[in-house]
Amino acid sequence: MSYEETYRRRYACPCGKGEWEEVGYSNDWNQTRTDRTMLCSTCAPRFVWKDTTSDYEGRRMKGESGKWVPK
Repeated sequence: MSYEETYRRRYACPCGKGEWEEVGYSNDWNQTRTDRTMLCSTCAPRFVWKDTTSDYEGRRMKGESGKWVPK
């Protein structure tokens, strides 16, 4: 089975002049994944997403989080 888009959100980027986008996906087995894209041309070359999610036995736990950090 393939993943289907479940939501799409936009947020202000670190410089405040542009945005970044978060897109959530899920499949028939209730598995989820999230993609994040920096849309701001100023921040895109300077920042990368740092995932701070806890892993337990290789599985992602609920409450996925992270932040944009300098490269």
